[in-house]
Amino acid sequence: MKTFRPIDRRGRASSLLRNLAALAAAGLLGVGAGCKGSNNIAGPPSATADIAGAWTGTYDPPYVTDCGVGLPVQVSFTVDGHNVVGTLSATGPYDCGFQNAVFQGTIQGNSIRGSVTGSRDLTGAFVDGNVPASDRIEFTFGFDLLYRASMHLHR
Repeated sequence: MKTFRPIDRRGRASSLLRNLAALAAAGLLGVGAGCKGSNNIAGPPSATADIAGAWTGTYDPPYVTDCGVGLPVQVSFTVDGHNVVGTLSATGPYDCGFQNAVFQGTIQGNSIRGSVTGSRDLTGAFVDGNVPASDRIEFTFGFDLLYRASMHLHR
């Protein structure tokens, strides 16, 4: 039976060991060459959340003293690529709700941004949204740090 000897009788590495070392070095050089000049390591692209369809939930208007919180809201979104269009309707006491307000914005991953028209309270407000789970959306509407409303949606 022949035994494997990494070093031959003259003190040199065996051809198998030399070949393995050469392959390993070539592989490391190839990886390094592919990353030359790049400080970023790109992972897989993040999937865009699927928000198309009907949602229900609650709306917390900026006028809490007049309107209260947790007004019932119905929302419907259509998505085309990264573009999102939605219809929002909320019912509340006095003039606190809105019917068929229009959201227009974009979605990237789990982040939604846009604006609303057709609502006395929300027209012109910035809209930031987050999809923390496939069955939930959280929105913040506002003009500045003090005047804010929020919406909590679920399927």
